[in-house]
Amino acid sequence: MTNTTLPSPSTHRPQTEWRNIGTVLRNHPAITAIAVLNCVLTIVEMAANHPNDMTSWVIFVLQLTLSAGIVMVPLPLCVTLLASCVVASLLPGSPSFCAMLAFPTLGLMAYLAPPAWACAAAVILSLAPTGTGLSLSFGGNGNGDVNISGFTVNVVAYLIAVGIGFSLRRRADARRERERLAAYEQSQRELEHVRHNQHLAKALHDSVTQELSSVSMLAWQWQQNSEADSEVREAMGIMYRNAQSALDHVHEVIDLIGNDSATSPAINSDEVQNDVSATLDKRSQDKPVEFLDAMRTLVDTEQQAISQLGFQGSSVVRGTALILDAQTHDVAFDLVREVYANIIRHALPGVDEYMVAVTVTGNKLTITQTNTVTAKPSSSGNGNGEVTHPLAGMRHGRGLEAHRAAVQRLGGVLRTRCNDGEWFLRAELPLAR
Repeated sequence: MTNTTLPSPSTHRPQTEWRNIGTVLRNHPAITAIAVLNCVLTIVEMAANHPNDMTSWVIFVLQLTLSAGIVMVPLPLCVTLLASCVVASLLPGSPSFCAMLAFPTLGLMAYLAPPAWACAAAVILSLAPTGTGLSLSFGGNGNGDVNISGFTVNVVAYLIAVGIGFSLRRRADARRERERLAAYEQSQRELEHVRHNQHLAKALHDSVTQELSSVSMLAWQWQQNSEADSEVREAMGIMYRNAQSALDHVHEVIDLIGNDSATSPAINSDEVQNDVSATLDKRSQDKPVEFLDAMRTLVDTEQQAISQLGFQGSSVVRGTALILDAQTHDVAFDLVREVYANIIRHALPGVDEYMVAVTVTGNKLTITQTNTVTAKPSSSGNGNGEVTHPLAGMRHGRGLEAHRAAVQRLGGVLRTRCNDGEWFLRAELPLAR
């Protein structure tokens, strides 16, 4: 067994801590400036007073340490530093300390905390006998003499420091607000760009790809028709290949648009989906649509189109009269169009059979579609007595996934499976009666 020596955590901790301190110094220049100023004031005061007692040395070292530590823990150490001035002024023997620390520290406190806190600290400092605050003297007759003028001067001076800190804070807040608004406007522009791309990709997928698939299927049928003239079959072969190429190029464009939307740096997918949902919710309040008659018209049109391509099957729309909101209406209609487009892409005309059913029962809209799948999805079936679909090898978009996401945004579900040569799709959409 070999012994593995693990590096001690302590060997990496100093480097990490120094890196953290460097980050703080870069990101908070105002706090760093106050910390440096306090350290300089403490050292200058120490050099000027030449403390000769241990208490004064301890206070100076404490103030110097607290001043340097402000960089890492600003607000708590500001309070502690101000408290050290008050405590030092109350100690017997009048030890030396740096009372000037109060001014920059109060300004920093006003910058970091609510102004009321800094104002209260200014009053407390003025009341303390710090040498620059309230002075108490006792005469020989035992009557106290309160120097009110000194208290007033110090309150004003401390409040000026508080005012400077507060004004700098307001300027910083205003700058951050401008940056936030600029970032928000940028995100809105990018969101509008994403919405436009999503609409364009959906329009390309739901219309152009279905029509190109129909053209390709029709050209393939004429190419395979032995009764047609050789010139016609050759022309249909060219049309078939061109339609396949065009379909692939369209899907490349759809992927490009989709990838551009998904990789937008300021927008995440949840924000896009929430914004789209909010837009559709607004539409749903503005445009109620009678559903069943319009759905029957759509189903009849789609069935007639694929029947002309040689597909065999049945379609049915069942239910009572229903008024749908625009959002559910659009999702249901788009899904039905996608269902018929998938029949063209994956079933063989004259061989496979299909069934499409749109049913309204209770508070639920159900779209069901089945079809047999005889052809293999790629050209690997050639030469083995297996039938290859004429659209095999063509690229396909992300149609069903997009429709699944749309159904789920409405609180519904979309399930699919393909077992034993049969494709099954079932979508359920909740209805608000």
